Amino acid sequence: MADIEHMQERLAQSKAQLLKAIETMKHRPEDMPCDERPQWVLERLRGKSSD
Repeated sequence: MADIEHMQERLAQSKAQLLKAIETMKHRPEDMPCDERPQWVLERLRGKSSD
């Protein structure tokens, strides 16, 4: 049972991270060049953004 509970916790954490990534991508500046988007999203996911 402990293994299943541990896997459920990890799944919940992964889901939360994915949802955060999706929301970040949805709220990027519309005029941002395509080649800058991945770095912009990663910076926000890692907490390196001031906004």
